[in-house]
Amino acid sequence: MIKSYIKLDGTVYSYETDLLNFQQKQRFWNIVNVTDNEKDCWKWKSYLNNPNGYGYFYVQDKEMLGPGKNMLAHRVAFIITFGMKNESNYICHRCDNLKCCNPNHLFEGTAQDNTVDMYQKGRGKLGKTYKLMQIKEKEEDDVTWDLTLPSKRTTK
Repeated sequence: MIKSYIKLDGTVYSYETDLLNFQQKQRFWNIVNVTDNEKDCWKWKSYLNNPNGYGYFYVQDKEMLGPGKNMLAHRVAFIITFGMKNESNYICHRCDNLKCCNPNHLFEGTAQDNTVDMYQKGRGKLGKTYKLMQIKEKEEDDVTWDLTLPSKRTTK
């Protein structure tokens, strides 16, 4: 198994074994509305401190000694269940419910994977409606998009 790491209070911990102790894992799952149906979204029932509506969970070091940090709740759910291949990766929602912590609704991916997923589900903005693209209205019809490489554009 590939391990990745996170720094809490200057110490390195492996996601798979050291991020949360048993009590923290228990506390985490008590804040998630877990249902018997794996197809249901398991909604986060606590702290939301993100303008986009993501849940947050406070993680301390394993021995509960030093200060910790807030982590995205769905990220913690994924790490507890599966571990991670790369700490810089995103944890993306298949269900698009930002409060969902059901590990079966989550997948690990890069920023590009997340962007492709967004466009494939029709949540992305292309052309003149997306300011960062800076495409002039007359050029819009001459642009094709490669959704496997969302940062690339080509002209016809």
